[in-house]
This record gives sequence, C-alpha cells and structure tokens, in this order.
Amino acid sequence: MLDFSDLGIDCLVVDESHMFKNLRFSTALKVKGLGNQAGSRKASDLLEKTTWMHENNKKVIFLTGTPISNSLSELYNLNKFLIPDEIEKKEINKKGATLLSLFPHLCFKVAP
Repeated sequence: MLDFSDLGIDCLVVDESHMFKNLRFSTALKVKGLGNQAGSRKASDLLEKTTWMHENNKKVIFLTGTPISNSLSELYNLNKFLIPDEIEKKEINKKGATLLSLFPHLCFKVAP
C-alpha cells in the first residue's frame, strides 16, 4: 500500500473545498445551528493530509465559491485546514479563547 507521504506532493489544491467542511468538533454550547458534531470521514481524512502538509512545510490551497454557509463551526474547521498553527498559537478552545480571536478586525452588528 502506498502512503500519502510517499507521493512527493509539494502543493495540495482542493477544489470544491466546502465539501470537506464537516470536521468533528465538541463544544459545551447548547446552541442550534453549530453544525454536525460527528463530522464526516472525508473531512477527517483531508485534515490528516493537510496536517502532514503543514508539518512538512508544504502548501495547501482551498478553492470554493461557498466557504461558509451555515455556522461558525465551518469557519473554525476551514481554519483548522489552512492555519492550524494560528489556532494552536491563540489556544482556540482552551481557557475561554474564542474563534473570533483569529479575526480581531471583524465586527458584528446585532439587529435590535
């Protein structure tokens, strides 16, 4: 059996990357619309590959027309694929750190 690391890939380009947005996640929040916590096997498989790519200083490029369509968990998952070092550095999901700390320039308006 051929291992992914034996393929000699320097750059992984994933077209229609929104098809891999359903990574497994856990949360203490009881909020509807966070997405499927169980995730999908194909998303987990791609995460293994992108993790290997990052650990070996390779490039990962995602292409999609619909990066985030339903929830903040999709935003978090997209960033796990593309900028895992930033997530680790900012300790997302540890001691009250939030996903929004990745994007301090964002602001949200809440309708009255």
